[in-house]
Amino acid sequence: MSAKYIIRNKEIILRKEFFGGIVFNRKRAITLELDEEAFYLLLILDKPSTLENLKVQLCRKFSRDFSDSEIKPILDTFLQQEFISSVLINNLPTNSVPTTKSTEKLNGFLEKNSIPKTLSAPETVHLSITGRCNLNCPFCYGKSNSDDLSTAEIFSLIDELSSIKVFQLAIGGGEPFLRRDIFEVVDYCQQKKIVANITTNGTLITDDAARKIKNKIGQVNISYNEAISYNEAVAAKKFKNALSILLKQNIRVGVNLLVTKSILPDLASTINGLLEHNIAKIIILRPKPCDNKEWYEKNKLTKRELLELKCVLDKYSKKHSKRINVDCSLTCLMHDIPKQKLKEKGVYGCVAGIRFCTIKNNGDVFPCSFFNTKEFLAGNVLKKDFKTIWEKSETFKKFRQMNNKIKGQCSSCKIRNYCKGCRRIALEYEKDFYTEEKECPNE
Repeated sequence: MSAKYIIRNKEIILRKEFFGGIVFNRKRAITLELDEEAFYLLLILDKPSTLENLKVQLCRKFSRDFSDSEIKPILDTFLQQEFISSVLINNLPTNSVPTTKSTEKLNGFLEKNSIPKTLSAPETVHLSITGRCNLNCPFCYGKSNSDDLSTAEIFSLIDELSSIKVFQLAIGGGEPFLRRDIFEVVDYCQQKKIVANITTNGTLITDDAARKIKNKIGQVNISYNEAISYNEAVAAKKFKNALSILLKQNIRVGVNLLVTKSILPDLASTINGLLEHNIAKIIILRPKPCDNKEWYEKNKLTKRELLELKCVLDKYSKKHSKRINVDCSLTCLMHDIPKQKLKEKGVYGCVAGIRFCTIKNNGDVFPCSFFNTKEFLAGNVLKKDFKTIWEKSETFKKFRQMNNKIKGQCSSCKIRNYCKGCRRIALEYEKDFYTEEKECPNE
C-alpha cells in the first residue's frame, strides 16, 4: 500500500539563526526567514514524513499541539517555492504522543525587515576576483592596481564561506573573465554548495566560456550602460553577442541597466528591446558617487528625473514585475506601495553589512562596493578569518544601526524600514553617514 509523503528537496540549505533560521533554495535562489518552529519543521523533513508524523515530532519538540490548519499553509508555501516535494512510498509507522493543550499559533514566516540586525553570516558575498579590466568606463568602482588573491587563497575563502553557510558568491571584478582560473573558481563553488553568479561586461564571453560554466552557476549578469551608446558599432555588438551566446546555452541571464541622463530619454525602448530576449532579470541602477566625481555630477539623476524614471517603471509594474527589479538605492521610488506589499515582496532597502558584503581583489572587506575607502574597511581575509570580521567589525556595526540613527527626512519617512535611503549618496552631500538622502524625490 503506497501513500503520499513529503520530503525536503536536496537543493535546500538550512542555516540556524537565534530567531529560528534561514533556508535557501539553491536551484531557484530563493531565501526564506523562518521562526523556530517552522525552521524545525523543514529541518525534520530530511526524511519522508506524513502530516501526522510531523505533528507528532513538533509536539515532542515544543510541548504543544499543532493543528492541520497551522501546518498546511506553511507546507503549501514550501511546496510552491520547491523547498519540499511530495512522493509516493510505502507507509511509514506513525508514532503516537500524548497531546497537550495550547493556544499558541505556528506563525512560520517572519515578517520582512523583522530580522535581527546581525545574521550569523551574510546571505551573499560579492567577491572581486581581479582588479583588472579590459574597458575604461568613466563610472567604474571596481578597477584596482593591488595584487589579486591567488587561486589557493580564493579556494580557502570559499571553504570558510561554505562552512558558515553563505548561500551565494557574486563573482565580479574588474572583469572576472580576465582570470584564467575563473572556471576553477566556479567549479569549486559548486563543489562547496555555494551558488556562484558572475557579473561581467560581456566582451570576453565566448562559446567555450559559456559551455564551461553551463549548469554550474545561478546567473550571469551583463552590464548595460552609457558606454554602449558611446561606441554603438563595437560595444553594442559585443553586448548582443554575449547575450546570444549565453541564451543559446540556456544560461540564466540578467542585465544590469545603469540609467544615466543620456539613457533615461530612451529607457522605455531600451527595456522593450531587452524584454524581447529571454532575459531572467533586468536590474535598474542609478549613478552613485565614484572616484570620477566629474562624471557623477554630470550624470546623477535629479529628483525630477527620478520621478520620470518611476513613471517609466510603473508602466511595466504589472506585466513584467518579475523580470524588472530595481537596485536598493531606488527603493525610494516605492513610496506609494503599501507597507504590507513591501513586506510580501521582501523589500529591504540598503542591507550592506547586514545581508551582504564585498571582498575586494586583495582580500579587503567592505560593506558595499561603493564604500571602498579606508574609513569603511572592515578587515582583510588574509589577516583575519572572515567570520570574525563579519561578527566584530565596527564598520558593519555602523551599518546595522542605520534604522535607529538615520536623520532628517529619512527618519520620518513612512517606508524608512524598507528603504533607509542610499547611504553612499547621503554621505556624498553631508559627510554624515546617517543624514537624509538629498536626492530622494519624496517630500
